Amino acid sequence: MNKSIIDSYDKTNIYLVKNNIENPKAVVVIVHGLAEYCERYNYLVESLNEDRLSTYRFDLRGHGKSGSIKGWVEDYNAYVKDLDVIVDIAKKDNPEKPIFILGHSMGGFITSIYGIKFGKKVSGTILSAAALETPKEAKGIKRLFIKFVNKISPKFKMKNNLGNLLSRDNKVVDKYNKDPLVLKKVTIKLYYEFLIKGVDWLKKNLYKFNVDCLILHGEEDRIVDYKSSLNFEKEISSKDKKTIIYENLFHEIFNEKEKDIVINDVKKWINNRI
Repeated sequence: MNKSIIDSYDKTNIYLVKNNIENPKAVVVIVHGLAEYCERYNYLVESLNEDRLSTYRFDLRGHGKSGSIKGWVEDYNAYVKDLDVIVDIAKKDNPEKPIFILGHSMGGFITSIYGIKFGKKVSGTILSAAALETPKEAKGIKRLFIKFVNKISPKFKMKNNLGNLLSRDNKVVDKYNKDPLVLKKVTIKLYYEFLIKGVDWLKKNLYKFNVDCLILHGEEDRIVDYKSSLNFEKEISSKDKKTIIYENLFHEIFNEKEKDIVINDVKKWINNRI
């Protein structure tokens, strides 16, 4: 494992963790979700490494050990540009090796936009409970509220209430809620950039997504409705696309007791494309 701080495109410090193995079959770049950080994916990384897949993961700006104001982003495109910096590093370190991106939740949103803008640079994408549509919490009057508050007080912070909805495994929930690196509050600016401005752009441009794609979702996800993944599959232009909906699983499908089934589906899908 190699840990480092790198400069992103605008000199923002990004915390990067490489788990490279000798002569890998392919490389997987992992993009975490809202309020969390990359080292919550240790189990997934170990399993991918066992299958001779190297991994690159990083803390999003404003998250974990990366720079910028905590829980803030100036423009959702900054996340996409940061991901592109990491992909370029992975490609430089691993010439001629296939590169795949795996994005969870907000990381799936970022990965989807990356697929539209830079999709030719990678061999495929894997979306885990991707946040691809505006949730109920940001629609109607609440949408107007977010837009209004963002205009007058963008640094206003909203409490992170995701913890208890992540997994059926109480140990995962308890660890998340007590984790000092998990953001307890997120700025309204980030919510606006992500759930309103960013999702609006994504929905208008879904037809431009033309990358091989594996779409994974828990049927009992209480944070992101699994139907958004089904809609995504219908709207994108990819010819090679597959959706798996896991019965009974909550939002963090890589942190449920059935996680090995999910991870094996990921490995099988990658192995069939390299």
